[in-house]
Amino acid sequence: MTEVDPPIEIYWVSGSPFGWRVLLMAEFKSVPYLSHRIDTASGKQKSAAYLALNPRGKVPALVHGNVIIGESLAMMTYLERLFPEPPMFGATAVEAAHIMQICSEFVCYLEPVINRLSTAISRNKSLSAAALTARHGTLHTEFKRLNELLQKSQWLTGNSLSAADLTVYPHCKFLLRLAARPAAVPLNLGLSDFADLYPDLTTWMQRFEALPGYDKAYPPHWRETG
Repeated sequence: MTEVDPPIEIYWVSGSPFGWRVLLMAEFKSVPYLSHRIDTASGKQKSAAYLALNPRGKVPALVHGNVIIGESLAMMTYLERLFPEPPMFGATAVEAAHIMQICSEFVCYLEPVINRLSTAISRNKSLSAAALTARHGTLHTEFKRLNELLQKSQWLTGNSLSAADLTVYPHCKFLLRLAARPAAVPLNLGLSDFADLYPDLTTWMQRFEALPGYDKAYPPHWRETG
C-alpha cells in the first residue's frame, strides 16, 4: 500500500458491523491506514481524548489530518473520493442512486431491527410478544427482499461489488452469530434454517467471504471465540 501523509486513522470495535464496513472498504480499496482497535469495556470511547474526535462517544471514527468523520457511511464516502478505484458508489448517476437506495433502505428498515435484537440477545433481555412479532416480521421481510435481489445478480446492485454489499453484509453476519447464542433461543427468530430459507443470500455471503482482504478485516476476537 502507498503511504498517505497525513495518515488515515480508523478507530473501530471488533465485531461492530459499523466499523467492520469501513475496514472492509479500506481493505478492498487497498487504502493504507493506521488501525486503532477500541475496547468499549474499558470506556475509552468516553474518554476526553476520544470525545474530542467524536463528541457522541460512538465508534467508528476516521481521522485524516484535520478531517474527522464519525459516521460509517460518511467514512466510506470519504474513502471513495480519495481512492476512486475500484468504484464502490457507482460509475454513473443511475448506479450511484441504486447503491444509495439499497444502503438507505437497509439503514431504515433492517439495521434498526438487527440492532434492537442484538441488544436483547447480548443483555439476555426478553422482548414483548408484540415487539418480537413486529421485529421478526420485518427481519424476514427484508431478508426475503435481499434474497430476491440476489436472484438477479451476483451482488446487491448488479454484477460488481459495491458499497451496498459492504453496508449490508456485516450486519447479516453479526446477526447470524448472535442468533446461535443460547440467549437467542427464546426469541424464536427462525434463523436456524437461514441457508434453506435464503439460498441466494447465503451464496452471496459466501462469495463475499472469499474476497481478497476479507480475512484481514475479519473481527479478531471472533477468531478467538469461534
